[in-house]
Amino acid sequence: MYARACSVSYGGAPPAQPSDLAAAQEEQAAVEEKRKELFTLFKNLAKIVFAEALAFVGSALGTVFARQDAPWQVGCVAQLVVRRVRVSGCWRGGGTLCCCSECPLPYTELQHAASREPKAARPCVTCHVSQPCTQEVEVAVSLLYELGEGAPDDALKAEGGGLASLALALVQRGPPPAVARHRLVALAHLECCVRYARVLQQQQAAIPPALAAFLDARGMGHPADDVSTRACYLFSRLVKILRQNVRPYLPDVLASLEPHLQRIATTPLAAAAGGGAAGGGGGAAAMDGVQGSGKASAPVNACVDDRLYVFDAVGLLLGQDDLAPEQQLQLLGSLLQPLLRQVEGSLPALRAASAASAPGSGASVASAAAAAQASASAAGLVLQSLEAINRLSKGFRTDVVTRQRPQLAGLFVRALEVAVAAPAAAPANKPLRARFISFVHRMVECLGPALLPYLPPALEVLLSTQADVQVRPRQV
Repeated sequence: MYARACSVSYGGAPPAQPSDLAAAQEEQAAVEEKRKELFTLFKNLAKIVFAEALAFVGSALGTVFARQDAPWQVGCVAQLVVRRVRVSGCWRGGGTLCCCSECPLPYTELQHAASREPKAARPCVTCHVSQPCTQEVEVAVSLLYELGEGAPDDALKAEGGGLASLALALVQRGPPPAVARHRLVALAHLECCVRYARVLQQQQAAIPPALAAFLDARGMGHPADDVSTRACYLFSRLVKILRQNVRPYLPDVLASLEPHLQRIATTPLAAAAGGGAAGGGGGAAAMDGVQGSGKASAPVNACVDDRLYVFDAVGLLLGQDDLAPEQQLQLLGSLLQPLLRQVEGSLPALRAASAASAPGSGASVASAAAAAQASASAAGLVLQSLEAINRLSKGFRTDVVTRQRPQLAGLFVRALEVAVAAPAAAPANKPLRARFISFVHRMVECLGPALLPYLPPALEVLLSTQADVQVRPRQV
């Protein structure tokens, strides 16, 4: 599989050449199909002999943790024999491999003593004799994920449940740092956090390390796009379950989310490059929507940017009734303001493109093409902003926004007033018009009757920006 040739830090990027990429996808599809079969057999066995399956998974994780805790070695002298073979800067002898396969320091061979004891047969000083490899960690974590499907309730009790104990150990300790950022390990770890969210709900001390896995370079900050996208979707699922548990850490969570929110809002995906994070569950998504734990994801060319699920999560966190009104208003305003500025900043490019493409404008072909390109980029930013606001609003109940805390309604009304200008600036842009209609529907659900005074301008824009709209009299 192509990942074998990539950097061990996170699995590397897909091959650049189309032929190489197609070959890698074909090979990986075959591997993933075999994994599906093996995981299915494992889950069927677990239904019959759950205790034995639990012991097997516990042994695999125990091996990983034991090697993670082993002390750093200066050399594997006691294990080596006189016959030695140089392997990637380290020495192997007698069947024992000192497994820092990509150690950054060079090997320095010392002078042998007269004794036959191989004192000088030492690997480089940073070697760890028993550091777990990526494959061992990923398989152990994926098995833990699969075992949670259909597990008995007793096994998932935080006090005394064997499966719950394994899940808590994994979440609190995390995979070994040397392999934690590998894309397959990172995905499997995030999937486990969500699958065992009910267990985490019973142990408040496990919430911070679980959140950290999503917020740092193992999750949304991961250099691999499929990992960071999947992390956004899984984070929304985690927050739905742990909404109340996350509230004590809300300021820190929002501070950690800020760079991710800004990056997602300002980098809309192309129409054919939508994320595939939400389509499947389980394991590590490798490439082209194939999941490492044996579950298929959404197709890669889905139109929805799955990174935007993180705005759903933020809306759920901010829409809690027990947040202080002043804090809630300030946090929501700080999130909406940059999104509205992005819409307002995109309007001049949309208007310029509309003017250049109008009949009789006199614009040259080159200038019209440049205006159209700028308009496409600006329209993408507007679409991304409106969808982000849509998702944020889902976390707020109508009675809270309109009756209990009407200041929140003022923020969403302001968003509608800004959004109205977008379809008016680009009347021929059908995707933008469709997104604005969706936005209006969402505001109706969020604000209810309080939106009625502000609907006429929105409806007027919709009627005037589409020539093929037909208004039919209502049949009584």
